[in-house]
Amino acid sequence: MAIRFLDHHVTDGTVKARVFYSLDTGNPAEGPCVTVFARDYSRTLRVIFGAEYKDRTESVTDYYDEGDVTFHVGHPHYAAARAAAERARQRRAAQVASRDAKREARRQTWRLIKAVAPLVNRCGPDCDAMMQHTAECQGAR
Repeated sequence: MAIRFLDHHVTDGTVKARVFYSLDTGNPAEGPCVTVFARDYSRTLRVIFGAEYKDRTESVTDYYDEGDVTFHVGHPHYAAARAAAERARQRRAAQVASRDAKREARRQTWRLIKAVAPLVNRCGPDCDAMMQHTAECQGAR
């Protein structure tokens, strides 16, 4: 069965590997590339790609990194991997834009609340002059 590249995983129909993508992070002299990184430690990416899979981990980075597969222009899987990486990038950009829009809406709401309902100071002129607060203004705080 053909290998399918989806936003968050790669599958060959029987095995499913959770992945994330990186675009054009290789050597600039080699041209554009797509690197597919494994997300978990199940070694399923190795099962799907076999000899193309590179395990560059050592004892220091094993906790953070499992391995990867890199596709350059001309590789049979390059176009499909590039399309999946672009979809994942667009989805992430949409999530960030949505998050930022929600944050800005909250900021605008608070700015309106502060502008419309300023703090009410119930202290009278005697409080400022005598540097003492009355019972009425003490209850207002």
